[in-house]
Amino acid sequence: MKMKLKSGVNFWVIGLCIWLFLSGCHKSESVQPVIERTVLLYMAADNNLDANGYAWKNLEAIKEGMGHVNGRLVIYYDPVYADPVLMTIENKGGNCVLDTIEQYPEEDSASPEVVRRVTRRTQELYPASSYGLIIWSHGTGWLPANASFPNARAFSVRRGNVPQTKIIGEDEHPGEGQYGDSQMEIAEWKSALPDGYHFILFDACFMSAIEVVYELRHKADYIIASPAEIMADGMPYSKIMPLLWGGEDELKQVCREFVNYYENHQWGGEWQSGTIALTRTSKLEDLAECVREILKGRAEEVALLSSSEVWRYPLIAYNQNVFFDLGEYLKQVATTAQYEVFSSLLADMIYPFSTTKFNGKLFPVDKFSGLSTYIPLRTWQNMNDRYFELSWPQVVYEK
Repeated sequence: MKMKLKSGVNFWVIGLCIWLFLSGCHKSESVQPVIERTVLLYMAADNNLDANGYAWKNLEAIKEGMGHVNGRLVIYYDPVYADPVLMTIENKGGNCVLDTIEQYPEEDSASPEVVRRVTRRTQELYPASSYGLIIWSHGTGWLPANASFPNARAFSVRRGNVPQTKIIGEDEHPGEGQYGDSQMEIAEWKSALPDGYHFILFDACFMSAIEVVYELRHKADYIIASPAEIMADGMPYSKIMPLLWGGEDELKQVCREFVNYYENHQWGGEWQSGTIALTRTSKLEDLAECVREILKGRAEEVALLSSSEVWRYPLIAYNQNVFFDLGEYLKQVATTAQYEVFSSLLADMIYPFSTTKFNGKLFPVDKFSGLSTYIPLRTWQNMNDRYFELSWPQVVYEK
């Protein structure tokens, strides 16, 4: 069943808006010549983010930003109130034009099969020497889909009248014969995505987790993500679109634009909250080796840590979480010499950025490494079993 809109907005109004948005588009199915970079925006928007208007707001900002770009952007858009489409958006004389390439029946955009088809189809239609990927949806780091763990899934407990956040991939209407919402786990993203992206940008909460970036280390040269919640406004697309066809310096600027947008958010208060990081994935193997040495022989010490001893990323819209800062965690167990080596490696592979405040409080930048981590505490044994299915804990913790 489709979600109902607030304020009495009818389905036909939404359908009319979508039709008007796409009515100026024309189909273009011919394979294009090889260009420098094709960027795919994968909008798994069949959820409350689209229902509340955030997808449309971002699409309009993207059109504005693409007015300054001479590059190929492909958009897979799975909305709440219409069927999914594959589109391109191009700059023609300063005006952005949408081309609907393909239309699909209702489907589960939070499924490996659909992700695999869309990514491959994009590269077939628009071959390039380099590719970028934006994943737009809800996100909960490495946590299993529908995790039955106290306070584990960020959207499990709402608390009060606070801003909506983008708390990976969620599809509330996965298709005929399926019921309930659908969510993808990070191992499924790993299996579905091709290797070799220049960057993956997660416009979703909690995805700058060491477990996530390590799992996807062969998928992209760089990963841009937040270790905490991202406001439902998402990325400031009108500012960042021209940067997505650049190199490392431009990707760092994407992070700065994100922080600048939220530092100066017009609504103030809790909306002036944002953390983000750029991770260079080529250094992750060295980091894993360093962390393995730190944790060697310390399994019992780690299991008995108190969750209150290690700094966790603050939350805005939801209850307590399990996303600890990686640097602060290792500071608890490493020797001084070990931590210096770790800090040096980290500084060479990750570039963290944050607003001055988060959730109305000063953000402790001295505790902010840019990567979160889960800690396999003894009291969380039911979640630990799932955790050790991931590559990162298998590498850094002794069996």
